[in-house]
Amino acid sequence: MSGEDVVNPEGDGLAEDKAVSLEDLARAFAEATGQSFDLPQGDETTEIDSIGEPSEEAAVPDAVAASAEADVPATPKSILEAILFVGHPHNQPLSPAQAAEVMRGVQPEEIAHLVTELNAGYEATNRPYRIVFEGGGYRMKLLPEFQTLREGFYGKVRQVRLSQQALEVLAIVAYKQPITVKEVNQMRGRASGALLAQLVRRDLITVSTPVDLTGKKGVPQYRTTQRFLDVFGLQSLEDLPQLGEASLIKPLDDSTPSTPGS
Repeated sequence: MSGEDVVNPEGDGLAEDKAVSLEDLARAFAEATGQSFDLPQGDETTEIDSIGEPSEEAAVPDAVAASAEADVPATPKSILEAILFVGHPHNQPLSPAQAAEVMRGVQPEEIAHLVTELNAGYEATNRPYRIVFEGGGYRMKLLPEFQTLREGFYGKVRQVRLSQQALEVLAIVAYKQPITVKEVNQMRGRASGALLAQLVRRDLITVSTPVDLTGKKGVPQYRTTQRFLDVFGLQSLEDLPQLGEASLIKPLDDSTPSTPGS
């Protein structure tokens, strides 16, 4: 994994790669926050390839929006299903507001009901996937019992290579999400924007901009992705190694809705 495309005058990039384990992630967070860490060091690592450029917002692709507006027989439910089936190029979730933008006469608060209907249909026909709400939006996801099939098809990757600086930023996001770039900078004591962008490109973290009820946009926030959980072998963020505190994971906003159909 090369860091040649990182523009950082401090040299705080991904050029000096090293193998990374889950314990390394926890240790990096402990060092960044001045805590002790004495878990045994593991030797299993995970490899992640590079993907496209990062996006400041999880915008709906123009091609999807154009298709939704075409004069073809389609219902809000089928349009929503099509958008989720195609997915975002950077694997970012689809927010209710973004989904409503491509459907005439549909309000963001109606999206949850459409998702519930779709999931009911999937369950009735024994489909191996469901639509889930995570990271501030919706995405299609395989049921846990089918995850082994995905691994058998794509293979289980076992080598992650990140620089110590990138690992430190990833650890801060993992343990303190949702978190802004300003908060990451404050914790590290240096600019971290270039590293955050690199981690977004590798689909380890995602960035989204919260929108309040008035439509006003807030400060972009970073969270880990489903791929982060997959490559580190985690079922949820609660499986992250703990450092002697009850919980180091900052909970999501109270306003975050629960997964439909759960």
